[in-house]
Amino acid sequence: TILGIQLPAASALVDGQTFQLSSTQNITTLGMVGGTGTTFSNSPTALTTSTTASYGYGFVFHALTYATGTNGPPATGTWYRTF
Repeated sequence: TILGIQLPAASALVDGQTFQLSSTQNITTLGMVGGTGTTFSNSPTALTTSTTASYGYGFVFHALTYATGTNGPPATGTWYRTF
C-alpha cells in the first residue's frame, strides 16, 4: 500500500498541535509532506502494523516564527515525531 499525506500550512496550525497516524494495514511507502512553512523532523517512510502496534506514529507541531508577533498565526514550524 502506498500513502501520501500533506498536512496544512503553518498559518492554519497552532503551536503544540498534534497529529497521529495509525493503520490496520501495512503501508510500504509513506510520504509525509508539510504544508507551506512547515517541515518534518524524523519523518517515517513506512508503517508496519507489527512494529507500530496500535499506536502508529505521533507528531507535535512547534511554531518557530509567527506572522505578527506571538499573537498571530505561525509563519513557520516543524513537526516532531513523538512516537
